[in-house]
Amino acid sequence: MLGGPRKQAAVTARTAGFVEGLEEEGVAPGDIRIVHGQLTRLGGFNAAQQLFAEGRGSIDVVVAANDLLAIGALAGFRARGVTVPAELSVTGFDDIQLAVDVTPRLTTMALPLAEAGAEAIRLAVGTADVEPAHLMLRGRLVVRDSTASRQSP
Repeated sequence: MLGGPRKQAAVTARTAGFVEGLEEEGVAPGDIRIVHGQLTRLGGFNAAQQLFAEGRGSIDVVVAANDLLAIGALAGFRARGVTVPAELSVTGFDDIQLAVDVTPRLTTMALPLAEAGAEAIRLAVGTADVEPAHLMLRGRLVVRDSTASRQSP
């Protein structure tokens, strides 16, 4: 897993959610590696290089906290001669426009950001004595070319 800076709340929560989901699906905590870095293309490239420096081991799936990290990781893996998705699947998060412009096209989790923004405005202009609200929106997995089916051991 490629996460952002440890102290950035939104990305920390996103990373924690990824880990929780993996553990709920039976992935052992010791089998989950997290590399923290900047939420940029260069941060993703450096994180991919770090995975190799520490020993890639049996990693065959990388989930990035955002699409820029994932796109940088694609470049980092390519620089190491790793073929995505034949040898390693890469998934991003946010579904930015660039996700369809890279090769391979990036699988990503799309969020309804326009809906979230509209709801935030609606809540902000509401009455002052409204109770605090939590909004939960459902994302959508957009499967493209950077992931492949893997057989369980």
